[in-house]
Amino acid sequence: MIGLEKIISRIEADGEQECGALLSDARRRADEIRAEYARTAAHVREEGEKELAAELSRMEKSRRDLMQMDCRRALLEAKQALMEETFRGAHQALSTLNDARRETLFAAIAGRAQLPDRTGELILSETDRKTVGAAVAKQLPQLCLSDQTRDIEGLILRYGPLEVDCTFETILEELRHRLSTEIAALLFDGEDDDGDA
Repeated sequence: MIGLEKIISRIEADGEQECGALLSDARRRADEIRAEYARTAAHVREEGEKELAAELSRMEKSRRDLMQMDCRRALLEAKQALMEETFRGAHQALSTLNDARRETLFAAIAGRAQLPDRTGELILSETDRKTVGAAVAKQLPQLCLSDQTRDIEGLILRYGPLEVDCTFETILEELRHRLSTEIAALLFDGEDDDGDA
């Protein structure tokens, strides 16, 4: 039996040795897998954090760009409102001139707008015809004061079928159009790319 016991003992020893080797190999392999998992998890976490940081940066830039656009739009609206108010104020100032200044203004407007070497008519509102019409026509011998009146602020020069509109509304609109570049430069210069003055 001793021979059988030796064989069994040897088989058990070989089995324990082989089990130990398998167990050691399994532990080593498990450690490698855990290490690989830790590296992969760290890499995934690092990449995720980078992607999150990039997305947060994009969102912040987008929000900042939207806010800057809103600020520029609000500033532009305020400046346009200021320009509108300025032209309304100019129209109001022209409408409330006293007779002496109105006469001077009408004579200057008609003098610049009249067609050379042509006689024409000066058309005014009923009130302006009564108050300053004769004095303005006297200063401009090529224009006679028309019997016709219109509900206007300013004047109209008529040369037969041709009329030259010199109403305050038209003059201010043409002035706004002609000076729009200069007005924009005055109102909008000094802004940087962010819309800040």
